[in-house]
Amino acid sequence: AHTQSAAYFQERLTEGRILMTWALYGDLDISRKEVRRLLRAMDRELLDGRNRAWMKQLASYKESKILMAVGAAHLPGEAGMLNLLDHAGWTLSRAKF
Repeated sequence: AHTQSAAYFQERLTEGRILMTWALYGDLDISRKEVRRLLRAMDRELLDGRNRAWMKQLASYKESKILMAVGAAHLPGEAGMLNLLDHAGWTLSRAKF
């Protein structure tokens, strides 16, 4: 993948994140350490916070099957949807991309 968009559609999220980070290193007039700090803060606020809010909403559903579609950045990590759903006892299956 040579662009963040290409990485997303090739299901290569980590490469897309690396490309985004490298672009920010060149685009922002701040240290690399500060770029990494800001990206971690963004992840906590936008991704982790939204994931936890979704989990509260899902807990109210009584249906036995739910289709949930989220952006790729919401899937990995300790506070990622895959992990949160698994810990909550949901059975997960992947739909075709």
